[in-house]
This record gives sequence, C-alpha cells and structure tokens, in this order.
Amino acid sequence: MSRTTASADPVASVDPPEFVIGFPADFRDLPLASEPATWGAIATAFLDLVPVERPPEYRELALAHLRAYSALLATGGVVKAAACLGSSAGTLSTASVLVSWLPASPAAPADIAAMGLFAALSERHDDREVYAIELPVGPAVAVVAECWLGGKAPDGTTVQLPVRSIEVSIPVDNQPWLLVVALSSPTPADWESYQAIMAVICRSVRFLHPADPVN
Repeated sequence: MSRTTASADPVASVDPPEFVIGFPADFRDLPLASEPATWGAIATAFLDLVPVERPPEYRELALAHLRAYSALLATGGVVKAAACLGSSAGTLSTASVLVSWLPASPAAPADIAAMGLFAALSERHDDREVYAIELPVGPAVAVVAECWLGGKAPDGTTVQLPVRSIEVSIPVDNQPWLLVVALSSPTPADWESYQAIMAVICRSVRFLHPADPVN
C-alpha cells in the first residue's frame, strides 16, 4: 500500500485528502513525466522483460500505448501511474493505470455525488457501458470503453489494436473531489483478468484523515 497526496486545484476550495491505494506486485510505478524520451525508455525496459519472441509491431504498439498515457499526464491532476508487462499464451500482455484527482463542484455526500455522476456520464457516453458500483470506500461510477490504438511497424506499415479501458470515479464524501482510477489495455484476450485486477485495485482505495495509519 502507498500513501498519496496531491496539491490543491485552483478551482477547488480545499485540498484533496491523502489516500491509500494498492497495486499487484507485477505493476511497476511509472514517473509522472510526459517527455517522449522518458516513456520510450520505459517501454523498451518493459519489453525487454518479456521472455518470449516479440513481434515488431507489439513493440511499437506498446510505445504508442505509453505515449498516449504521457499525453494524459500532461493534462494535470495525475498523482500516480503504473504499468505491467508480461506474456500470456506466448504473446505480449500489458496494461497501464493512472490515478488522478478531478475537482467536483459542489461538494455533496458521496451517494448523492455518485448518483449525479452516473446520470451525467450515462447521458454523455451513450456508446459506452456505465455502471454504478459500490466499493469499501463508498459509491463510485465505472465507465467501460473500447477504441483503436494505431502505430507504425518497423517496415512502415500501420498496425492497429483494440484498446479497452475502465475508468472508475470515486466521490469524496462532502468534499469537492473525485478520485479517478483508469486502467487501459491493448490486450483484449486478457481483458477479464485485467478487470479482476482493476476490481482489486479499486477495492484497496481508502481516504485518510491526517491521524490515520497507512496500514
């Protein structure tokens, strides 16, 4: 478990609370930097850990996957980033997670905030699956989506892979903040496994008061 803090957003009137979130052992923390060179080195390091023959297009897709996350990092609010890379049935399997704070106004009880968020996201994303869920920390809203990630293979051809994502927004009770945990994977064959991992990650979230212990 790690204890995480963030500075106040200029729109919000109070700082977000400290919180605890846990990741499986095969997820590695990524630096909160958006420079392409940094992310390219990270992607290469992860790929070098895979003990199988890697099709060249998978290397490019992994780089594209992390570049997309670097673009999200540049938008601000991200307080933690992590990724895993391994092999499944002889092919590359990877997923990334971003944890972010988003201001939510006005402050409201968590159940009321979650109900409003569910209604708003259901109306906004009629092409995605939107769910109201219950976590140990409180009510939350999950959005499941699929898109296509493209990149260039070494021979210059364009390669594409469907990327699935799940984003869980957790209102902080009576505070103007949402904690957003987003997992994305370009490995559809392992999506059920990553959904289960995401459930474990989200169920580990706990908001802390200053006197609360980390463990």
